[in-house]
Amino acid sequence: MRIGFTGTQKGMTDAQSDTVRQILGANFTPGSVFIHGGCVGADDEAAMQAGNIGYELWCLPSDIDNKRGNIYSFVTLPQQPPLDRNIHIVQMCEYLIAVPKHASEQQRSGTWHTIRRARALDRNHVIVWPSGVAE
Repeated sequence: MRIGFTGTQKGMTDAQSDTVRQILGANFTPGSVFIHGGCVGADDEAAMQAGNIGYELWCLPSDIDNKRGNIYSFVTLPQQPPLDRNIHIVQMCEYLIAVPKHASEQQRSGTWHTIRRARALDRNHVIVWPSGVAE
């Protein structure tokens, strides 16, 4: 299974973190890959969870230095502008976990840009709202 991830730079709420951990645990099989953008905040937090479960971590980092996080990944692809990188995360995954900062869709948000791309490509995805509810 190749799980992609997108999330807020502000980091996950405790409820989001708990739900993401449950989703990752429920979908893990040996050889599973967790594909993330290597960004500060939720990307770092979820990558740490995925790595602890046993996922192989693949990073598609941004070309913006102060937005990159610090989680080691088994595979690190070349840096890209954030919106291009988000499209590639969706294209590479079978299932996307999205963790937005707000409880409603936002414009000018990388997380929501990625969700919209997943919808356009009919990619299986789940949104984990700040309350921890997943839908």
